[in-house]
Amino acid sequence: MKIRKIFLIILTILLITSGSYAQDRRTLDTKIADLISQFPAGSTADLEKLMNEMLSLGPEGWTGICSQIQPPGSGDDTQQRFVVESFSRYLSSTKSEDARQEWEKVCITFVTAAGDNTVRDFFIKQLQLVGSDRTAEAMKRYISDMTSCSSAITALADIAGSADQLELIKLIAVTENGSQINNLQSALINAANQENDPEERSSIILEAIVDITEKEKFIPVLAKTGGTKALAFVLDMFENGDQKMREVTFNALISWRDYSASTALFEICASGNKSYEGPAFNGYMRQVSTAPVSDEQKLLLYRKIMPYAFSADRKNQILTRIGKLKIYPAFFFVARYLDDDETSAAAAKAAMYIALPSVSSGKGMEGDIVREILYKVLDKLSGPEAEYDKEILSKYIASMPDGEGFVKIFNGVDLTGWQGLVENPVVRARMKPEELARKQAEADKKIALNWSVKDGCIVFSGEGDNLCSVKEYGDFELLVDWKISKEGDSGIYLRGSPQVQIWDIQRTDSGVEIGSGGLYNNERNISNPLKVADNPAGEWNSFRILMIGEKVSVWLNGELVVDDVTMENYWDRSIPIFPKGPVELQAHGTDLAFRDIYIREIPESI
Repeated sequence: MKIRKIFLIILTILLITSGSYAQDRRTLDTKIADLISQFPAGSTADLEKLMNEMLSLGPEGWTGICSQIQPPGSGDDTQQRFVVESFSRYLSSTKSEDARQEWEKVCITFVTAAGDNTVRDFFIKQLQLVGSDRTAEAMKRYISDMTSCSSAITALADIAGSADQLELIKLIAVTENGSQINNLQSALINAANQENDPEERSSIILEAIVDITEKEKFIPVLAKTGGTKALAFVLDMFENGDQKMREVTFNALISWRDYSASTALFEICASGNKSYEGPAFNGYMRQVSTAPVSDEQKLLLYRKIMPYAFSADRKNQILTRIGKLKIYPAFFFVARYLDDDETSAAAAKAAMYIALPSVSSGKGMEGDIVREILYKVLDKLSGPEAEYDKEILSKYIASMPDGEGFVKIFNGVDLTGWQGLVENPVVRARMKPEELARKQAEADKKIALNWSVKDGCIVFSGEGDNLCSVKEYGDFELLVDWKISKEGDSGIYLRGSPQVQIWDIQRTDSGVEIGSGGLYNNERNISNPLKVADNPAGEWNSFRILMIGEKVSVWLNGELVVDDVTMENYWDRSIPIFPKGPVELQAHGTDLAFRDIYIREIPESI
């Protein structure tokens, strides 16, 4: 019995072995035929199995399959094409780099050897999926052959590398067919954008086209590569080129790859050129909305273009975009448009969106001013969803906690609540009431000569002394926009002590390149900002300043530049900063302006 069992086991092993041996003995042609017969695959699992079989065939087997691809009308090669295309897609999405390279070589061979252009195009399409620099070099041979030009150029657009730029530039320069130019431009964009540095992306192109007459062919490419030099070149062509060049360069500006062209588009809007200002406005809005910048910075950019929103539609477009910015300055700004019949609906919707709790934090806007504005919003909501919006908003208003919140300490009309500076806190503290009152009256007279209100802003003429809040503050959160002139220098004193620094960082003075927002007069603790976040002189900037105890945090244009740093008592460094004091706007010999000053007092217990 045992012998019989052993015999059966041996027989089984032999049968398995002989089966495997028989399978291994299949000819390559048979293996190819078996594989082809199983296409198209019935499931993902089946396809994976077939692809593994394809891999096992190796380059010799792949060549055997590719040789069966025929011109149209020469026979049915549908299944063979299924195999080839499936394998190309498979290798384009796997980590089988060695297999991909070998498959690329096989496809290039058939592109080169193909006697029929349709067969050549078929293999060129495979190379679009698996091609590399080797493919790019091969495709260049066929650009001059008009029968296969389009497919070769399309392949180049997908696989061209940085090293191919000069060749592509030459091809664009001599090509006249519009669709082929577009494909070559795509190839050049792809090749250039493999460089990480934006200046490097455009440098080869800018150098190469100096002697090329038809520079307009390269303007759309520069729009997608970007960089300061490329932008300067395009702007120069826009300003000094003929009408054809102006059209090409303008289209490039409105389609620029990032928001760096927004300044140029703003200037076009501001110029009043009726041919361009409408599309320039739309291009500016698109670039700002997609810009990778803070909500605070976006608000400044939207406010910048608002004076050139000549129609209600444009104003409402801006208000709608601002409605996506979950910050108090945005809320306060859109509220100004609630009383205008043309903008009230958009402003109400925007204010509601800003005020309601965000998904990320679960917190919404709070405070007496917020509540007052939201009651007005309830009356202005309109449209098909108005009743639903009113219900949501009413519930939120009812749930708002008590508390004053932010208070407007500059009314936008006059200097009520502000006064002239009398000495420093230490000297003031030693003055008798009569002396202080006299000196305060003198300081207020001087203030009237140098500080004024214009267009809703506090403006300083460049001469005179600091402007101070009448009220003194302990712990607080301060919101304020500021604008400084060229070569300017200023700051904001906290509790009467200097200062959160403001200056034109393009000055040549040593040290100003560190940026605004730092605690300039600190000696023992950090004085420099963490980063440069300034907008250029002449442009508005936004501060958010949080002061609790001795600690100060500053956000400039939404970027944290001071992180919970002790502010030293400039007037007496032996003691901590005073527990209370005014907010001061520093006069430092240069023109400047402030607007939208809000403060939220924070109870000591918090």
